[in-house]
Amino acid sequence: MPTKNFLLIASLSFTLLVTSRASAQDAPPAAAAPMPSPATGIATDSAATPDRLRGSLRLGPLMSGRIAPYGYTRSTTSVAPFLTTELEFLVLRHFAFGPYAQGGVFSLVRNGTYGGGEQGTGFVVGSGATFKWRHQLTPAVGVSAGAVAGVNLTHVGADGSYSATGTGFNVAPTVQVAYRISPRMGASFQGSFVSTVWGNGTVNGESRSMTYAPMIFVAAGVDFYR
Repeated sequence: MPTKNFLLIASLSFTLLVTSRASAQDAPPAAAAPMPSPATGIATDSAATPDRLRGSLRLGPLMSGRIAPYGYTRSTTSVAPFLTTELEFLVLRHFAFGPYAQGGVFSLVRNGTYGGGEQGTGFVVGSGATFKWRHQLTPAVGVSAGAVAGVNLTHVGADGSYSATGTGFNVAPTVQVAYRISPRMGASFQGSFVSTVWGNGTVNGESRSMTYAPMIFVAAGVDFYR
């Protein structure tokens, strides 16, 4: 009798052991958590999305252009420092929008190529909104492309000749490349242009059209993520 009880207990134990091992083998493997990159501390999950908020401050050269009110000889502007700042909200996985502000001060020459003629100074400042498509190439590198639309305030003046100040609409494409240095900070490069496609100004007390062709700028700076 004791032998029969022993055999019964042994067979039940063996059955339970086989069943538990089979269940463990059939269970799906647990998903691995994204591992942080040693260089940046950012998760290396290939499906990672950009952060919901990004602020940028960049500085670079505004290339030479031609500006003058209608009816006046166009002035050639110098290459000048140009500051731009943006705040982007990622409302969809690949779409972002937000406000921007930018501006620069330049010198100019009224006649011909810069370097000779009637001297003057000017500035352009503007603000508006950006609309961009964004994509993460890697968890640390992202690209974006889109457009900016806003209003410019432009002033040009040639010594002893005229002084003109006007406002107008700025519409331009923009492209950016961003690199994440840490979870909350990065660096970026931007290429775009500034122009006035429609606008008017006051020149020596008279109202004149003050449109001008695009002036390209490139800028680099820091990004802050949230």
